[in-house]
Amino acid sequence: MVFDTFGAALFAIFLLMLPPARRQIRQGLAQFSGAKSGWFFINTLTDFLAQVCLKKAFALSTSAGMVSIITQVQSIYGIIAGVALTVLYPAAFHENISVKTISRKLIGTGIMISGIYVAIFGL
Repeated sequence: MVFDTFGAALFAIFLLMLPPARRQIRQGLAQFSGAKSGWFFINTLTDFLAQVCLKKAFALSTSAGMVSIITQVQSIYGIIAGVALTVLYPAAFHENISVKTISRKLIGTGIMISGIYVAIFGL
């Protein structure tokens, strides 16, 4: 888990060398509020817990492939969340929820899951 964040931290140092990136960072810090700080904390904590659970699953599982397949199921949750937020809060969230688009996303998810399954377990 350390190496995941270590690489991002190293890359962030190089971003500071780019003037447009420095300007965006300054603007972001100027607009940073208590509410944004709370959301950022919740997001970071959730990501941290997810990473810990994923690493623990890899450590406990007899097959890393099963963990990969189960991890791919999260894209289904993302599709469901996008549809739900668009229906419940259309002024704040806009997702194309036509049958054609949702079908494409679900087919893509199915292809990813089956591809991982075939790659790891064979036919």
